[in-house]
Amino acid sequence: MDSENFFVTAEGLFLEGEYEKALYYFKKSNEISETIECLNYIGCCYIWLNDLESAEKIFCRILETNSSWERPVFNLGRVYLKLGNLNEALQCFEKALNINSNEDDINYYMGVVYYKLDKYEKAKEFYQKSINLNGKQSEAHLNLGMCYLRLKNYEKALEEFNNAYVNDNDCLDAIYNKGIALISMSRYNEALDNLLILLNRNPNDIEAMMDIAHCYYKISDTVNANVWVSKVLAIEPQHNLANKLLKRLTSLMT
Repeated sequence: MDSENFFVTAEGLFLEGEYEKALYYFKKSNEISETIECLNYIGCCYIWLNDLESAEKIFCRILETNSSWERPVFNLGRVYLKLGNLNEALQCFEKALNINSNEDDINYYMGVVYYKLDKYEKAKEFYQKSINLNGKQSEAHLNLGMCYLRLKNYEKALEEFNNAYVNDNDCLDAIYNKGIALISMSRYNEALDNLLILLNRNPNDIEAMMDIAHCYYKISDTVNANVWVSKVLAIEPQHNLANKLLKRLTSLMT
């Protein structure tokens, strides 16, 4: 195969999530004819394969001669984010955003960094910008909902968790976090409805079981609260919150 055929094969494998195979074909393409597009893909493969040192070297190499292309700047930021170097990641994302402010993924990752820095208002701003550019992002809606949850704006949090689930019916975190928002609003019966739906989809979710027990306790249904605490303790006997709630329930029933 020539360089172009290797590249096309690699790109297809990359889109399918076959990163190790894609890396092999991108390298074959690059050996025949080196391009910055191919190098950028190679760096992205390294990110997905968690070879962050190799990824960093590739993106820095590209930027030595192509500093005005936002993709390697952005991808270098992704490397620093995975390494936990939040300030370096933020600098890269800001630089990429200055080059091209109309990329939803750059705005999204700006939100990720600010959320990790506990700057929820700033995170909210960038998640919203990302959604404005591409409204079908379940993860962006989910994370925006988490910002609202942290900021105690529970109605807006519910709205975003609903949006996340509409865009992706497999987004179980949206159902769970909707339950948490409803608990925060003392809407325990509605929270129960959501948490029980979640448990039907994921029967071994201990956190959901614990929250169900908590909801039953809050509405003074000690029988069901005890049932769900027992389910948690059957799986995890040393669960701290479950044991504390069991003591409360025992004192109420004696």
